Amino acid sequence: MLEIEGYEYRFPNKNLWRCSWGEHFDLDLDLEIPDVVEEKVILEKIAEHGTRSGEMGQCLKFCVPKEKREWDRDFSRTPLRKLTGAILERIAGLERRVAAVSANTVITRKRMAPRMPSFNMGTQIPESGHNVITS
Repeated sequence: MLEIEGYEYRFPNKNLWRCSWGEHFDLDLDLEIPDVVEEKVILEKIAEHGTRSGEMGQCLKFCVPKEKREWDRDFSRTPLRKLTGAILERIAGLERRVAAVSANTVITRKRMAPRMPSFNMGTQIPESGHNVITS
């Protein structure tokens, strides 16, 4: 815990080598991850098992603080961030607005706008100060 001007700041106790296992070093997350991960361990595992891609974002998903984490294994194998009352209220408000707009809106396909004219770099700006666009 760190205190600055009366505010308390708490940080997760995490090993950045361990967090980088799949995210930065492309090691398979199904491999057993030792409690102590250092450069030597990373190099040994790469030599032994090779690398793998597609693990982007896993550290962010799994390192959600306990008080903000919830599980729904039918939805995802990763923890979900708990929705607070304020967020739930905003979502409900957005849902009401979308429902109101969609009830009164007919979506039609429109023609594409004609191609915009290109700007001629040699055009002089008249004394009026307005830009002149020519094609």
